[in-house]
Amino acid sequence: CYFAKDDVIAKIHHPEFNDAFTEYYGPYSKVSTINKSDLDPYFIAVYHENIRPLVDFANKHLKNIESGAIVKFQIKELWIEESQFQSKGINKGTALVSIAKNFGIDLSKTIAIGDGLWNDGPMIEVAGCGVAMKNAHKDIISKAQCVTDKDNNEDGVGDFLRKMFGL
Repeated sequence: CYFAKDDVIAKIHHPEFNDAFTEYYGPYSKVSTINKSDLDPYFIAVYHENIRPLVDFANKHLKNIESGAIVKFQIKELWIEESQFQSKGINKGTALVSIAKNFGIDLSKTIAIGDGLWNDGPMIEVAGCGVAMKNAHKDIISKAQCVTDKDNNEDGVGDFLRKMFGL
């Protein structure tokens, strides 16, 4: 589900984080609903002008959750910070394994495309075909079987898939 409180929007998939978000930001409203998944991994991304207090709160009070790096980016004249939270031991790699198992797909038949070390590395390692974006971290590039010709800002994923599937 997506939740909103003032200028904060969170996509909450982790039952433990729901209470932390409420405790830190106060009551919030549901923006839209997504079908609940039966898959094991839990993952959320939170965006705010200052995410550090929420990351500190989660690290202190939620022992089963780990947070990723804080990424700062600009939208027009506003600077936004983003961090990802997930259950310890859960990452995009374990999510891909769980999804493949759920749908009966052999991992050797999967493609994973990414650029970030913390969240994409495990996924690229378990996929049948791990693809690094042109602008990916050097360690991601070294783990991948392929590297895109274009980066994220140049539609690198679309370009790679069009070439791979002859579209």
